[in-house]
Amino acid sequence: MDGAVAGTVDLLVVRPSLTHHGRPWAAVENVVVGRDFRRHGVGRALMEEAAQRAREAGCHRLQLLSRVQRTEAQAFYRAIGMEASAQGFRLNFDDRSDSSPQDAP
Repeated sequence: MDGAVAGTVDLLVVRPSLTHHGRPWAAVENVVVGRDFRRHGVGRALMEEAAQRAREAGCHRLQLLSRVQRTEAQAFYRAIGMEASAQGFRLNFDDRSDSSPQDAP
């Protein structure tokens, strides 16, 4: 596993905001931990780093979306202190299938 990518996370800071006195907010996307690295603290470390960077950017919140069927991921997010807060909606603009991290090699 030397040199292998253990995991990834994308952090997007949105500013300015029209709410919360113009303070920015952050979104996390593409939280993926390789199968061989799961349950070793990689996901927690990635999310802690994302949260710290969002705080440093002055964000008033960090949020992410998780598909309903991803119950293990949702249990992880709860375990690190996140709470379910909204129902998501989307509008797709192309015919390409949407792959999930579980489908990745």
